[in-house]
Amino acid sequence: MANASESEIVLTANGLWKTYASQNGEPLSILENVSISLHKTSVTAIMGSSGSGKSTLLHLLGALDKPNQGTIQWDTHDISSLSSSAISRLRNQHVGFVFQFHHLLAEFNALENIALPAMISGLSKKEAEEEAYTLLTRIGLQNRSSHRPTQLSGGERQRIAVARAMINKPKILLADEPTGNLDEINSHRLLELLLELDQLHSCALLIVTHDASIANRCEVKYELREKKLIQV
Repeated sequence: MANASESEIVLTANGLWKTYASQNGEPLSILENVSISLHKTSVTAIMGSSGSGKSTLLHLLGALDKPNQGTIQWDTHDISSLSSSAISRLRNQHVGFVFQFHHLLAEFNALENIALPAMISGLSKKEAEEEAYTLLTRIGLQNRSSHRPTQLSGGERQRIAVARAMINKPKILLADEPTGNLDEINSHRLLELLLELDQLHSCALLIVTHDASIANRCEVKYELREKKLIQV
């Protein structure tokens, strides 16, 4: 892995605060003054207990939610002041997501699920599916290209989700408990795939995980503790 200090910053978040309204109407603080930077080719883990705000932070960094305070910059783009449509376009180009649940579209087969983000970005169906098949081959599932999600195992579905996240060659890959629903063998296989594709496409990989063995494979580790992000 490249030394983070020697590579360019592709994501910067400064002073993020996130508060929700509780059932009684009182504000419920989740994150307080959180800052983080991700460097190109870096592999970073965020750990923390259940309910500590790990997924909330990932959603903020990926602009799936907005902070109450603070700024987020993807590469040279300050997304804090952009419209929702502009953020959606940039997200499609710059950010890949892998979630604990694969979120594959049931009506599409494996090849189509992977190709969809590329088609949204402007590639023709033929071009997008050629790119998708290349990724399917790399992850060893080219013989499953016509299978729908219900015909795939849990490990296969999650590998398809990783390929879908990588098809537009994002600068940032955000993974939220990507091995949370997998057994030990498939968890190991998925982590190796994430690390391989991260290096192949030179993107910054951020993994939210409760698994110390996964965090220990990352070059930078943080823990969310009492609403603060602490490097460990």
